[in-house]
Parts: sequence; structure tokens; C-alpha cells
Amino acid sequence: MKRALRTKSVGTKVSEAELRVLESRAAAAGLTLSEWVRDVLLASSVDTGTMAAERAILAEMLAMRAILLNVAVRATPWLTGSGRLDRLLCRLGGNE
Repeated sequence: MKRALRTKSVGTKVSEAELRVLESRAAAAGLTLSEWVRDVLLASSVDTGTMAAERAILAEMLAMRAILLNVAVRATPWLTGSGRLDRLLCRLGGNE
């Protein structure tokens, strides 16, 4: 499989000390500085996107849980008596 031709570049300025750190990390990984920086940048952008998606899914799940609990409390008055709601919350939260 032929690798895509790289024709674009991304640049930044670093201090001498920062350059030494980057070169050291690249050498430790057995890569050239250019290869290491490319790998780090691309991995970072994927991780950030994945984490954002996971946070959005978690937020939606928590919102749905809150809606269902509110409906359950209003629809079944007996649920709030004798600690039933506390037991339900513990079961839903996996705290049993």
C-alpha cells in the first residue's frame, strides 16, 4: 500500500531547552523528531475527539436518567415513602 504523499507542513517555535526535550523523547521512541512530533499531534487530536464524544454520550445518559427518575417520582407517589427512592437510586448507581 502506497503511503500518501505529505506536501503540507505545520511549524512552531520552541526554546533550546524545549527542543532538547523533544529530541530526547523522539530518540527514546526510536523516531526522528519529525516522525515523533507527527505521531504525537495526530494521536492527541484523535484522543481529544474521542473524549469529547464520550463526554457528550455520558451527559445524554445522565440527562435521560434524571428525566426517568423525575417521571417515576411523579407517577408513583409510593416510591418516595419508606426509603424506596433511596434504594432505587442506589440500584441505578450500582451502589448496592
